[in-house]
Amino acid sequence: AEYELRAAAGWARARLEAGCRHIGIVVPDIAAHRAAIVRVFSATMAPDYALPDAAPGVPPFNLSLGEPLTAYALVNAALALLQLAGRTIEYERASRILRSPFIAGAESERTARAVLDIRLRQHAEPVITLDALCGMLGGACPQLSRVLTRLSQFRKDRLFGAQAPSAWARAVSDALALTGFPGERTLDSFEYQALKRWHDVVAAFAALDRVVPKMGYAGALSRLRRLADDTLFQPESPDVPIQILGVLETSGLTF
Repeated sequence: AEYELRAAAGWARARLEAGCRHIGIVVPDIAAHRAAIVRVFSATMAPDYALPDAAPGVPPFNLSLGEPLTAYALVNAALALLQLAGRTIEYERASRILRSPFIAGAESERTARAVLDIRLRQHAEPVITLDALCGMLGGACPQLSRVLTRLSQFRKDRLFGAQAPSAWARAVSDALALTGFPGERTLDSFEYQALKRWHDVVAAFAALDRVVPKMGYAGALSRLRRLADDTLFQPESPDVPIQILGVLETSGLTF
């Protein structure tokens, strides 16, 4: 299977270089091979997808199959921040928050936060709480310290007790806003689309009041994560010459 994917990717690149602009790759059971397809085709089209008429930084291929919304870095960061506001979080996951581009001060403190993460790895327990993390920061990253301190206070004020899904949806949105989510840099097209889809998922969660009883924060976060994980998302991509599809999607198409 690996050899076949590499052969298909090499053939597609050769067709591109020959001037073809409407190329189809049909993959039976495409869902089972999605990760391998992306890896092989990305490597074959590299470096920098330097092919005729290629848009800068945009791969010349598109898959017809989406991924769970939780697979996208922006949504994963949102869920990690919300987990940090809960009882405990694995340090490996907290470490990604320290280095995440999706919270306030990520650009201006990028180097200092990377150094801080290296230092904390030498002392942190495998599982950590938000208050413990705040106490370990020191003065190396003042913006990060302010963000997590605000989140800690918000946790005490808003994230205890049983509430309806709509109330938890408001709390979740307010908690993320306190952290500066989705960050200070301009989002790219895929990140912006993922952010909009995340907002849709939070709105869908808020609409569960009539069918879901009041719950605690841990239960609310678990249900919200499942909703995001069950949401398949495929960002709209520019018009690219290579379409990678499952068998059913090819009906009526020509290449």
